[in-house]
Amino acid sequence: MRNAYLIAAGAGFVSALAFVSAMMGSPFTSFFLFLIAALPIFIAGIGWTWAAALLATAVGSLLLVGMGAKDAAMVYAGTLGMPAILLTQLAEQYRDQPDGRGGTEKYWAPPGLLVLLAALLASLISVALVSALHDNLPAVREEVGKLIKNTPQISGNQDLTAAQITQITDIVVFMVPAAAAMVPMIASLLNLWLAGRITLASGQLRRPWPDIPSMRFPRGTPLVLAAAAAASASLDGVAGMVAIAVFGAFFIAYLLLGLAVIHYLTRGKSWRPFALSTVYIGLFLVNIWLAIPIILLGLVDTVFALRGPPPAGSGPT
Repeated sequence: MRNAYLIAAGAGFVSALAFVSAMMGSPFTSFFLFLIAALPIFIAGIGWTWAAALLATAVGSLLLVGMGAKDAAMVYAGTLGMPAILLTQLAEQYRDQPDGRGGTEKYWAPPGLLVLLAALLASLISVALVSALHDNLPAVREEVGKLIKNTPQISGNQDLTAAQITQITDIVVFMVPAAAAMVPMIASLLNLWLAGRITLASGQLRRPWPDIPSMRFPRGTPLVLAAAAAASASLDGVAGMVAIAVFGAFFIAYLLLGLAVIHYLTRGKSWRPFALSTVYIGLFLVNIWLAIPIILLGLVDTVFALRGPPPAGSGPT
């Protein structure tokens, strides 16, 4: 147990240093460091217990407070520590159920439930961040407008009119809550997956590796996505921001579900590597335009259950 405490403390120290570095580096380096800053906390939580993730978060937060960065410590605890604690706590939950042979077996929290929890947490994080900026919205709009005006990639090396800058600014500000939900959600799930692979390779993973392509959402989940989309288009103010945040999080959730369907349906196919490579390269290059049909595939699977039993001999990927 003492080793677990030491590992958790070390994880919090490394995580806090990565978080500080993310605030000081170049945009690309900062984004990369932010994505993986919570990885040590996830490793502590998934490899030892969620209490280790809690201790790591506390150590990292106290380190930031000791450096005089109290506001950064709050952001660190809320955006990195809280998702790590709750997701690793859920990941190690199980219940006993009949195995059909007169005995019982452990039923572990499925990956679909973990994705939905990550979506909920990301929505809460986005709402908290946007609410903190809401009183300074005019200043935020002014800074976004300056950024748009001074970015050649946006202006196309041409002088934009005031009306064009205002229009682009409105779009960017409108999408801020969705982006503020998408990034923490992607970071949390990426770190959870990486922590699981690392602890599995080291023999420290305490639960079986889940069959991720088989993950499913409850049948009523599409209603959340539809309601958030409708509310985003019709509501203003804080209510509209909440709706956009929820839409952004569940947009990512259904993108992941659609990718899971593709992984499942291509099992055992000789052209599978080509198909998966095409999908992921396409997502990187065209982003939302390819994401939409993938999300629709996930929604269709929720209603019509496209996935049957996997082919014999195919393992989880």
